[in-house]
Amino acid sequence: MSDSIRWDSHPSSIAESGLTFKTVASSLFTPPSHASMLTGLYPHNHGVSGFFEELPSSLETILDSFQNAGLSDVRGHFDDKIQGEYFNEAIYKTLLSRYDQKPLDEMNEPFGWFMRDPGGHAPYGGWDLSMNVAESVPDFFDRYAGDEEALRRRYKQGVELSVKRFEKYVIEPLESRGILDDTLVVFLSDHGEQIGDHGHCGQSIPATPEVAYVPTTFIHPDLETGRSDRLFRHIDLPKTISSLMSVKGPKNTDGVDVFSESPAWGYSLIKRTFPSIIGSFDYEVRSIWDSDGGYVHNTSPLWNKTKFTGGYLSKIPSGKQLRRKPQAEGLKLLFESYHEWGKPNFSLEFAREKLEGIEYSRSKKARGQLDESTKDHLEQMGYI
Repeated sequence: MSDSIRWDSHPSSIAESGLTFKTVASSLFTPPSHASMLTGLYPHNHGVSGFFEELPSSLETILDSFQNAGLSDVRGHFDDKIQGEYFNEAIYKTLLSRYDQKPLDEMNEPFGWFMRDPGGHAPYGGWDLSMNVAESVPDFFDRYAGDEEALRRRYKQGVELSVKRFEKYVIEPLESRGILDDTLVVFLSDHGEQIGDHGHCGQSIPATPEVAYVPTTFIHPDLETGRSDRLFRHIDLPKTISSLMSVKGPKNTDGVDVFSESPAWGYSLIKRTFPSIIGSFDYEVRSIWDSDGGYVHNTSPLWNKTKFTGGYLSKIPSGKQLRRKPQAEGLKLLFESYHEWGKPNFSLEFAREKLEGIEYSRSKKARGQLDESTKDHLEQMGYI
């Protein structure tokens, strides 16, 4: 799972090695997307909305379908004191705390194994082959926000380094064990990234095609290579893997096996809580996409939109891009209730019916506790 890889920035070496699908990210934010790709459920059904939450113990993931399940132990915890040790903390030790962390070459067969990589995440190009980084996100945007040429150059470097880590931590261990051709390898991303597009940088908000569309590539000798004409969604991952591998898979998912059924559209949702002078407030954006475009519905009250925009421009590091290179379109996207992107093959009325009918799960979910040091790291990475 390579973080923040846009559909239009999918590495050619990865695309050429397997069958690639244009994918609708289930969320524009890391934790809900991870939960969706592993459980096959949309965010309003699995209940995970942020970094401080565990995946409910009642929910199976695709990893549970295998005799041995694990997470990568590569967490950038060597000599970096800013964020290297933290980068995967909220995913590995909170969201997916039920699984052990170990290198791929120590996994007993048959196994299901998951690795999160920095990919195109800020600070662009700053993560080394051990996933260490020497600069915080706020410092990065202090230097580069407004300079789109430099941002795009650094972003490209980040994606290239992600491919090298993929080769080092996934392909090479499988080759050395002599099981590469017997292993289904999936390369995908949790959400895309805006790099000056529409006046914005980063992920999450606003919902745009640059953030909603990501690549997914299935790599195995028995599969074709090239680009599929079928749409894929994060929620389709468990059923598709379970079908290809002839394993049981999680029950009651929202997804399908894309090799036997072609989905027409998918949701991309985000519902985040932000601190305020008095209490906190929610900022929620719902969107629905097919291969050619989609509709975005910002359900947040006007006062919440106003508070978020003020905080985004003054507190959130990526907001410096819009502050330094203000665009009317960029500000408008934070306030308008509906926006059409591209030429979706469904009507606004259809989108309204689907988006306004979403009801978030009321089921209780376990919440992880992050200490003050971890919260400081979240700030350094620009999340809070």
